[in-house]
Amino acid sequence: MHTPLVSVIVSCYNGEKFIAETLRSLLNQTYSNIEIIVVNDGSTDNSEATVKSFSDSRLSYYYQSNKGQCAALNVGFSKSSGTLIKFYDADDILHPEVIEGQVKALQGMGDDCMSFIEWRRFYNDRLPAAIDLTDPHTIHKDCTPVEYITLNDMPPMYQCGLWLIPRALLSKTGLWDERLSLINDTEFFSRIMREVRLLRFSDQGHTFYRTNATET
Repeated sequence: MHTPLVSVIVSCYNGEKFIAETLRSLLNQTYSNIEIIVVNDGSTDNSEATVKSFSDSRLSYYYQSNKGQCAALNVGFSKSSGTLIKFYDADDILHPEVIEGQVKALQGMGDDCMSFIEWRRFYNDRLPAAIDLTDPHTIHKDCTPVEYITLNDMPPMYQCGLWLIPRALLSKTGLWDERLSLINDTEFFSRIMREVRLLRFSDQGHTFYRTNATET
């Protein structure tokens, strides 16, 4: 299998409580040719110390004054070198085989395709409850963008951790709209979908999507 460099870009704002678990899930991927770029968006907690406690050479850390998630992701992209890009939230958890599976799914497909995976929601620290759940709203097959948008019986899931995206595609469609603080995923991926020929589904793992992380 061809092993292109995959850049995983993580925006972190006051993520001290969860980011160590997130980074461990990224560093423990079965696909080893990755770089992980964390951009601290002006956190006021101990996020910086937590990230810097990791000594893995594949992990890079950058700080910016608080400008929002979209700005942080754009900075991370500017620091990245990978031909394939995954944007990831600082409180989610990635199954160890995800990147390997998504790289395989995109082998030989060209820069007008991207890969998606299944997602499983969990609340706060209650991950075990999500491990055996199957999301009924994920399309479990390759499809066109139109099929992805219309075959779901709920609004499509655009959460950034689902996708592996060719760098060349992002260079064509543009990056994150820094004016937005809400529905930024929906705007970003809706714009990309217009340039995509085929979405390749990988069944090799899933992302655990943490919800209501600020609740006690």
